[in-house]
Amino acid sequence: MKKAVVKPPDAKPELDKIKRVYRAAVDTIKRLDDITKQKKSYKEIFSADAIGLRGKLRDYCERLMFYDPVEYGRKAEELLWRKVFYDIIQLMKQNKKHMRPGNSMQTAFRTHLAAAEGFYHHLIFKLQKEYHVDVCGLVDCHLLPEPRSHKKHHPQKRSDIDPAVHEWAMRACHRCLVYLGDLARYAQDIEGLKSVILSERCYYQAIALYPTYGMPHNQLGTLVGTKHYNCEAAYHYMRCLLCTNIFEGASGNLQRLFEKNRKRYEELSKVSPRDLPPELQRKHLSI
Repeated sequence: MKKAVVKPPDAKPELDKIKRVYRAAVDTIKRLDDITKQKKSYKEIFSADAIGLRGKLRDYCERLMFYDPVEYGRKAEELLWRKVFYDIIQLMKQNKKHMRPGNSMQTAFRTHLAAAEGFYHHLIFKLQKEYHVDVCGLVDCHLLPEPRSHKKHHPQKRSDIDPAVHEWAMRACHRCLVYLGDLARYAQDIEGLKSVILSERCYYQAIALYPTYGMPHNQLGTLVGTKHYNCEAAYHYMRCLLCTNIFEGASGNLQRLFEKNRKRYEELSKVSPRDLPPELQRKHLSI
């Protein structure tokens, strides 16, 4: 006969609290979706109401992550990235014609990217503090130990943390680094070369944390673009596909890159060498 599992007396109130926060998050997402479905949503996404809703959703998602990391952590991460940050980025990419250097739209977008970057740095710090995630030597801003006399909050001891929770926290740090790389990459039209350098640095930090994960290599392939006739991008896509945990989209990216280069080669073969720029004439003669 099986023994009945006795749950601690505070388990149900804790579960009810988590469900309330989740329902509040879902309701907030619906309200945000209503804003983004409007005809001129690119004007409304930076209104006080929309910014307030995204702030609430960010808070709900963060609370869900730390209330129940195993059950809600990954889901909360995805909702946070997609609904609080990425949907706005995607909408602004579709409406680039409305952004001009120094205008209010570009300023609002730049502020959005900066807020997202600040949040993910905050999240990496919090994961280190709460779950003893050791990323010292792997990230630029790791958590420094506080003097005991100043401590107000006492996180769990490393030995008391559920291994599944610690594993989620480590992988969440990895994903935060990828998100930071993405955010810097999206800012390159505004910030220029320094954003490209920062993006690359974040992706390489993610690789240092989890070398077997291919996603950062795929993102690096996207970042370098057509540099060196797509050779760098091809290298990173191949590295992604050779990792233990591949990102499947890298295969399609690599195929499109090869197809693009094939068409380019065919076009060059139809052009007279004398019609090419001097640097390409030299390359043509060396083939």
